[in-house]
Amino acid sequence: LAGLTSLVLLDCDAPNGWSKLGTLTALEAVTAVRPQVANLKALRTWTRLRSLTLGNAGVKSLAGIEAFHQLERLTLFLVRVGDLSPIAGLSRLAEIVMRGPTNVKDLTPLGQLPALRRLEIERVGIGARDDIHVRSIKPLASAAALEEVLLPGVSIDDGDVTPLIGLPRLRRVKV
Repeated sequence: LAGLTSLVLLDCDAPNGWSKLGTLTALEAVTAVRPQVANLKALRTWTRLRSLTLGNAGVKSLAGIEAFHQLERLTLFLVRVGDLSPIAGLSRLAEIVMRGPTNVKDLTPLGQLPALRRLEIERVGIGARDDIHVRSIKPLASAAALEEVLLPGVSIDDGDVTPLIGLPRLRRVKV
């Protein structure tokens, strides 16, 4: 695949070889199931990427995603990433969906996303190890473009949902 430099869409269920795909600089949409990469640093050349879906626990860090300046949609499914700070500078990121992100505690980087319209964080599974706890949703008060905040099955540790009150475009809330 590394030789397909004009490729714009990649939907692949393959655990190995991702670090060699940095040559695919035309990519606009990627769905990667079971990628075995510690982070996204080797893929920093994907600067045209607008949509990224990562599935399974192979990815341990979002380091490198900060190079994806065109990114508009990010979906993380059962990815055990805890630090969201690499996405803080992605000014076009409008939608984030996280299903089963048990290590995410701090939403501060999400408040720094000026285009963020939709945030969905959802519990997957029924055991105690599947519980999702975020410290607070106060950082979301800075995300003025938010229209939807969907947090089914997420425990907000400080119990305060009032930071959402001041969001002028908010239309849907599920907590």
